Amino acid sequence: MKAMFNVYLPFIPDAASNPRVNPSARVDLEASPPTLIVLAQLDPLRDWGVAYAKKLRDAGVRVEEVIFEGVPHGFFTMLEFPKNLSKAHDVVAKFVGSFQ
Repeated sequence: MKAMFNVYLPFIPDAASNPRVNPSARVDLEASPPTLIVLAQLDPLRDWGVAYAKKLRDAGVRVEEVIFEGVPHGFFTMLEFPKNLSKAHDVVAKFVGSFQ
């Protein structure tokens, strides 16, 4: 994960350890709001997302974690995956609607 920050955010030297850039670097996770984590099965960052969801749960945060099978990183904006894209939008709408 640190390598990803170095590649995509080289202008922020402490990106991997800066909680304003990397939410998993936070130490006060119990103060986090309810969290929805949408992951793609074929995403190289998927395991990081799963680990972050666990850290949040361990801190007592309400977490909804959804992994979409057979899709790559960025599928959420790819029209090539209309079925999964529609389901992902429904998951987000349901999560946001749970606060009303």
